[in-house]
Amino acid sequence: MKLYTFQAGGRRRAGIECGGRLVDVQTAYAALVSTRGLPEANAPPALPPDPALLLRMGPPGYKALRQVHAFITRRPAFPVGAEVTFAFEEVQILPPISKPGKIICCKINRCGSAPTNTPVFTGCFLKPSSSLLGTGRIISRPAGFGDLRMDPQLALIVGNRIRYATPDEALKAVAGATLLADLFLAAPPPGLLVASLARQFDSFCPCGPALLLFEPEQSRLGWNLEVRVGTGIVFKSEWPDWEQSCAPALAQLSEAMTIEPGDIVSFDFPKTSPGGIELPPGVTLTLDEANIGALVNPVQILLA
Repeated sequence: MKLYTFQAGGRRRAGIECGGRLVDVQTAYAALVSTRGLPEANAPPALPPDPALLLRMGPPGYKALRQVHAFITRRPAFPVGAEVTFAFEEVQILPPISKPGKIICCKINRCGSAPTNTPVFTGCFLKPSSSLLGTGRIISRPAGFGDLRMDPQLALIVGNRIRYATPDEALKAVAGATLLADLFLAAPPPGLLVASLARQFDSFCPCGPALLLFEPEQSRLGWNLEVRVGTGIVFKSEWPDWEQSCAPALAQLSEAMTIEPGDIVSFDFPKTSPGGIELPPGVTLTLDEANIGALVNPVQILLA
């Protein structure tokens, strides 16, 4: 199931896709409860409009989302004037988690002295939540700051608190996955401050389009990513064994910091070039993964 954050009617909403449309889960669940009562004794009385708060609800929240999906597929009648479902073109899609506590971008060594089947977690850096950008929004490339480049990443959204966890425990705490474009300036002007902020600019973290929730009864998915700059395919990557790389790294991170529900922890896809993918002004960047969807962002020069 895909979980979206979107803006419609002047409100930020959490939504799921059903029949090619977006369903406002808070409104739909309220209609379900008002017409049929609570689905079961331990069901939540209401759902929040923020996906981050939904994640904090844990299994009862996920189950309520599935109940909303089943409810909507039966095409129930809603009160006159109620805004429950929306066409995608009518709304603004936001990053799946709009205000995460942390965005941690991780690097994994899969080449050189490290065998490909024994990836090594080599480090990480933080991005501010103000750098997040939803699909369809414009990447602002600063004028005169050198080449803009990008590393495609798999972003894991944390559903349960992680601290001093084993790799298996850390993996079980992940609620789902989405796509993230880690943008950076390849050659920023001299100066410690600017150089240290090469990955921190606003709009330098496109993320989305949706959070693919991991269903507990299903096996973990593998990933098949295609990156396009303009109309040309510039990168392809398959990642069937992503848990072997990500789970130990998550466990290592949890030794240094507490990773909270709603935090984003991302990892480079295999075969990512050390120098990144160049993004000239005027192109459109697309990260496309069959299970998650397409993250699409045009690149423009920021003229100050």
